Amino acid sequence: MSFKITTLDDVLDTVMMENPKEMELEEIIEVIGQANPIVK
Repeated sequence: MSFKITTLDDVLDTVMMENPKEMELEEIIEVIGQANPIVK
């Protein structure tokens, strides 16, 4: 998974586009981490 994300809205949009039930928790964390490097 490689997303170009700049805002929290982009994160939410990405999670909405992908079916959250099918996404691994690690993938969701990774997506959020790309938007906010402070989040680990």
